[in-house]
Amino acid sequence: MEFKNRLDAAEKLLTLIKKEELIGDLILVSLLRGGTIIGDYLATKLKVKHLPLASIKIPAPFNPELAIGAICFEVTHIEEKIIRMLNLSNSQISKQVKEAEKKFINYCTRFNVEEKKFDILSGKTVVITDDGAATGSTLLAAVDFIKTKNPQKIIIALPVAPTSFEVEGVYKSIIIYKDLTLSAISQHYRNFPQVEDNEIKNLKSLK
Repeated sequence: MEFKNRLDAAEKLLTLIKKEELIGDLILVSLLRGGTIIGDYLATKLKVKHLPLASIKIPAPFNPELAIGAICFEVTHIEEKIIRMLNLSNSQISKQVKEAEKKFINYCTRFNVEEKKFDILSGKTVVITDDGAATGSTLLAAVDFIKTKNPQKIIIALPVAPTSFEVEGVYKSIIIYKDLTLSAISQHYRNFPQVEDNEIKNLKSLK
């Protein structure tokens, strides 16, 4: 399946979310940066509050595109199977975690992301979105962080994810397409440009 761009994916996601007929207090959380474009569209159409969240991939030492985990505030998610496969040492893992921590702090500063802003998730229905999941590490770290804020329920909304993708402890996963051989999210988008800082800062739902 191929999406024209992130807005096309967001439009298709909106249709599925509306079918759920969600009631009660709803808040949209999106992962920076690509996911925030989708989050803006969904939040605007659903007329709900939108919070961008930084969840940063911990890159493999010799393959920066491969995630060995992710960081979201005090949550550090580690992909044990990948680490065993790569036979990484503790010192290698520690070095990569520190690299991700620096990037996380940088993202929080650039996009005004503060942990206390997520206190409002308590007792709410939280829809968390991104433009897709490859290993799913950043999303899993984000979900673990959101759980610390005691929401009533968590719903995951994604355009694309691996067939094996599952998240424990969430109310529902809304995924348009599951790919058995997914290697890169971009392969399911005709147009998948890098999202610039100013594009995010000018989104209406974040004003």
